[in-house]
Amino acid sequence: MAFNRLRLLGIGLLGATMLLGVACSDSDESDDPADSPTSIPTEIATVEDSRDSDPTNIEPANPDAPPEGTIASASGEVDLGLGTYCWSPPAASGNPALCADAIGIITGPSDLAVEAGETLTIADEEPGTLPWPPLTIDNATLWPAPAEPVQSDESYRAWRPEGGFEDGIELTTDSSEIGSHTVTLPAELEPGRYLLSVHYTAGPDRGSEATYGALLVVE
Repeated sequence: MAFNRLRLLGIGLLGATMLLGVACSDSDESDDPADSPTSIPTEIATVEDSRDSDPTNIEPANPDAPPEGTIASASGEVDLGLGTYCWSPPAASGNPALCADAIGIITGPSDLAVEAGETLTIADEEPGTLPWPPLTIDNATLWPAPAEPVQSDESYRAWRPEGGFEDGIELTTDSSEIGSHTVTLPAELEPGRYLLSVHYTAGPDRGSEATYGALLVVE
């Protein structure tokens, strides 16, 4: 009889425990997470999460004026001449927008020796210079050079291509690398003197573009 009473007591305790568990479970399931302000994690925007803090997402401003630049081959390097341009500096600079029309292709005073098929480099390690964003090469064109410039002094030469500006050779360019842009000459280019015109732009909505020139000698 004692054994039967203990057995009944154990069954009673087990039943009470099961009922308590069900009650707790029902209570948990009835709680609405929306009723608790701490039940959903809060997303906090930090400086590290901001696009503005990522240099790759910050759009650089235009330089105050068309930047200077150089172009290099395996044989040397010369200054690019600045020709026709229209330029809109940053509003904070206080400088007005300017446009200037050159009388032709403007080059520096020195020629650049090159080879047919060579890739020429416009490079600078300093941000804000010609081969840095937002500037990119829009196009580059090559023409046969006349014997003499139409105007010159110790710092520049102005040229007009033989036969006019219509029959130029469009060149392959690459502005994808920051700090180093390239212009590739045709492999079949014959020996002679050529005018190179490189047109840079800061983008269609910025109102800034400039044309640069160099005189190349294919040996």
